[in-house]
Parts: sequence; C-alpha cells; structure tokens
Amino acid sequence: MLVDEIEGMVFVAVGVLMHRVDLFLAAQDTLFPAIVILSGVVSLTRNWRRAERAELPPVETVELAVLTERIGVAR
Repeated sequence: MLVDEIEGMVFVAVGVLMHRVDLFLAAQDTLFPAIVILSGVVSLTRNWRRAERAELPPVETVELAVLTERIGVAR
C-alpha cells in the first residue's frame, strides 16, 4: 500500500502539476525499484522500533454491572 501511495504522490507532482505524464512513465524503470526499496526500509524500521517498545499490560475484561458501578450510573 505504501508503494501505491508514494507512486501516486509522484504522479500527482510530475504528471498532473508539471503536465509531464510522459516523464513519469519514462522514469518508471528507476522510480519503481527506488519506491520498493524505500517502502521496505520504512516497513523494517517501523517494525523494528515497534519491537523495542515495552509491552502494554493486558486488557482487563469488565462485566457490565462492574462498569456501571465504576462510572456511577444505575441501570
């Protein structure tokens, strides 16, 4: 999905704003591999940084009766 978003932004910048769709199509031989490598680096970095974070405590299941008691609303 990241590849599509980056390529879409490049198309808007080059093809639409500069009116050079031919330049965008000619650059596909170098543009697409660069976008794939960039997306891979971003994904690996994001997953690596996510693994370093401390894990959150487990989510506590709450019964409806207990929840209404906690917030002070009668049924």
